[in-house]
Amino acid sequence: MGKWVNGAGIAALVAFAVYLRVDALAGPNYWYDEAITSLRVAGHTERQVAAYATAHPIFALGDLEQFVSVSPATGYADTVHSLTTEDPQHTPLYYVMARAWASMLGNSVAAGRGLAALASILALPAMYWLCLELFVRSGAFASRLVCWLGVTAMALSPFQVAMAREHREYSLLTLTFAIACASFLRALRRQDAAGWALFAVAMTATVYTHMVSLLGLGACAAFLLVRERFRLSRPVLGFTAASVACGLAFVPWLLVLRAGRNTATSGLGWVQNFSQGRLQFGFSFDPVLRVSDISVWEIDKLIQGLPAYRLTHWIYELTPMLILITIWRLGRPGQRSCAGFATALICSVSLTLFIADFFTGSTSGWAYRYSTTSNLGWLLALAMVMAAAMEHSGRWKTPGRAAVGIFVLIAGWSAWVTHEQRHTWAKAFDNDAEIADSLSIDSQANLLTDDFVGGILALRPQTRADLPVSWRPRCYTCARVLEPLLDIPNIPGTTGQFYYFRSWINVPANRLQPLIDTMAGDRLGDPRFHTQLIRLTDPSSSFFLLTPR
Repeated sequence: MGKWVNGAGIAALVAFAVYLRVDALAGPNYWYDEAITSLRVAGHTERQVAAYATAHPIFALGDLEQFVSVSPATGYADTVHSLTTEDPQHTPLYYVMARAWASMLGNSVAAGRGLAALASILALPAMYWLCLELFVRSGAFASRLVCWLGVTAMALSPFQVAMAREHREYSLLTLTFAIACASFLRALRRQDAAGWALFAVAMTATVYTHMVSLLGLGACAAFLLVRERFRLSRPVLGFTAASVACGLAFVPWLLVLRAGRNTATSGLGWVQNFSQGRLQFGFSFDPVLRVSDISVWEIDKLIQGLPAYRLTHWIYELTPMLILITIWRLGRPGQRSCAGFATALICSVSLTLFIADFFTGSTSGWAYRYSTTSNLGWLLALAMVMAAAMEHSGRWKTPGRAAVGIFVLIAGWSAWVTHEQRHTWAKAFDNDAEIADSLSIDSQANLLTDDFVGGILALRPQTRADLPVSWRPRCYTCARVLEPLLDIPNIPGTTGQFYYFRSWINVPANRLQPLIDTMAGDRLGDPRFHTQLIRLTDPSSSFFLLTPR
């Protein structure tokens, strides 16, 4: 009877996890980064889009579909070329896989997100294997319950749910890095050449998914060196050989990155645009807390609006500390080794970006998606805490199991809330769907814009295809980037209503608000038109009515 109950519980968990990831994939707002991903996958460049807009003073918004649709006109080499020339900081594995995926399933928003959803689902068995190697086969835990608790933590993680519903590479990064970590621990246990070869292959796939995984490789190295007491032991030599093999396999992309270093630096310029200066501890450390929160249950969102919010906010700030204290307080040495591995992964990205942001004033930590390896560390730590509570045999046995049950209910609710949201924390810049609706409903609407390429491509699937557009495009490889800050096209000699849209992506905060205030107050002084901010149900500063003078 017990096996049937356990089996039913596992089946229900897996079914719920799959539902959270694949249900209504077209529902979440399509945003800037996803649009650029579609552009790369289709084998086109931002400069090609900009050239088209420049050559066509007025065109229909639906004409841009050609640049984000996989077709025989381009091939896999064009997909890679788009990255090497404009986005060399992004490695090509996901984009090549996404092109093959689109060739089979089409170019819709839901189809594009389907690959990330599939990778997120496959990450669940990868998590089970990782927990099996780290906790059970190491002798730290006797029962495989801890493996299923690890799968539960990943299945219900708001971080994982949000990433699974984005046409980005981060769910694939979770999958490949979990496999790499499991193969690393397997190689440590078996001490054979085949094990280290498997780790080298898995780590190479991970690095070709995203270069931030190099920090995860560094975490594995740090864990191993401490474990081996900094001796040149057989495991250290095996890890070194595997790392060298991975490095050699990555040399071709390193050459690409070296050739395009100026382009990569320009494309990452946003990390300074919203800086609050150096040595700002609170500003730099908050992303560390935020990553732990969205990894576990996003309790900060669930408690917002409660009468005692200021008091309950301490839950948000204390939870990561309590998790770390608990895993290090677990008794057996083998369990402390597991705590060390989880802590190393937690620190791999979060600590590195905190240090970088604190001393340079950058804002890289606020791009939570980079913290995929840290997210995996928090999930392993959470699995340890839940397993310790479930397996306790003393007087705390019943309260411990009750606490785990309550947590699972709260985490499940939080995962459901993330699934239901059109705009999540993962979308740094998000076109307002209400703006798209307004442009689609008004059959006389004409759109004028000087937005970045990704901003207008993101508007495309949400807005009617025949919308007339006049566009002076921007991109980091175009002649027009941030300057001039405002470059509104001339109002065409046609009838209708004329609207100005700008997502304001990449505009420094200290320059943005004064410009918006000037336009909202019709103090721009442009002799061609008056400007009037359109106030929607959801407040927006991206949409203006232009009235000819």
